[in-house]
Amino acid sequence: MRKTLIALFLCLVFVGTIGAAATSTAAWCVKRLDTPQLVAPENGATPKVGQTITFEWKAVDGAVAYRVEAQNQNAKHEWTHDWSFIINAPANAPATSFSRPAIHAQAHRWHVIAIASDPVQNSQPSEWRTFTVEA
Repeated sequence: MRKTLIALFLCLVFVGTIGAAATSTAAWCVKRLDTPQLVAPENGATPKVGQTITFEWKAVDGAVAYRVEAQNQNAKHEWTHDWSFIINAPANAPATSFSRPAIHAQAHRWHVIAIASDPVQNSQPSEWRTFTVEA
């Protein structure tokens, strides 16, 4: 039951009141993993179709895996889901890179989420980085 409540509420705030005045506040929060820091490719990179792109980020303490997600930009300049992979890690050293061939000549963006053994502790997504695959 406790895990279910934690999964529903990452942070629960209790405010005691007397009448309309707040008399006390307490908060119980779940500690999330740190947000991954991206290393490569650099923001604005321009790989060519057929080249291998290596996505790399710094390790996050406590991460057991990472989710790498990418989106592509359609003709209306909207970001749409392209692909997502879970990078499982050895028990003692989570993998911090993932390689994939550049297939479509278009703009893309990507980010990484650190995965914890308890899903409510997964990190916030890293910032988005963009790259444009050229023909």
